Amino acid sequence: MKKISFVFMLLLCFSLCSCGIFVDTDTPKSAELKEKYGFYEDSVASIRGGCNVSPEEADNIFLVLVNDCGVDKKIVVTHYANAPYSVQYGTKTLSMTLDGKTVSEVFDGDTQIYPVSESATEDEHKNILLDSKVTEKDVVNGTGDTVIGKYAYIDITDDQLKEMTAADLKEFANTVVDNSGYNWFSIMTPSGTGICFSDSDISSAAYGKLDEDGSILDASGFWSRDKDGNYSFSESDK
Repeated sequence: MKKISFVFMLLLCFSLCSCGIFVDTDTPKSAELKEKYGFYEDSVASIRGGCNVSPEEADNIFLVLVNDCGVDKKIVVTHYANAPYSVQYGTKTLSMTLDGKTVSEVFDGDTQIYPVSESATEDEHKNILLDSKVTEKDVVNGTGDTVIGKYAYIDITDDQLKEMTAADLKEFANTVVDNSGYNWFSIMTPSGTGICFSDSDISSAAYGKLDEDGSILDASGFWSRDKDGNYSFSESDK
């Protein structure tokens, strides 16, 4: 009898997991995204199930929909054979196409809202760094009972980090980071790779693996600023 009950519970567990009830959302950015977006967990569960992607890939898709497409409610993804994915949130429905496991296009009706149309001019270039929400948090001492400063960060996708230009970084540093007074200011992604301005000093920024709080763990390169304020990237000597 006990053996039958165990087999039944095991089958029930597999069934619930396949239905998306038990979904692992543990990623380098899941805690921050959960805190920032109340609809994050339900959304990435639907994205993972509907798109058959990993937790980090689901985070990237989630951030594209939120940062680039204006999604601000729980996301429900439905997959139809030989057709784009249906992305429902609130009363609205978007049409999303994937290239492998990343978002290639999103349409709102007949209007393409992601990415910017190829016919767009250079004047219409969108600096995603400026459009991303800044999150501020306390820096505490070693015992965790005293606030000794503050740090800040923004969330973008891994693809957006790769597409970021030196001009984008310059504009972000001048507009957002400079004179902000934070202990550090970071650009973070779901994979944990990003950029960190220590002491909010815009003369240089470390690129590489970041801690959960956005501080640099392992720098693989640096963005350095010249006398004209322009950035250039160089790999670190290891």
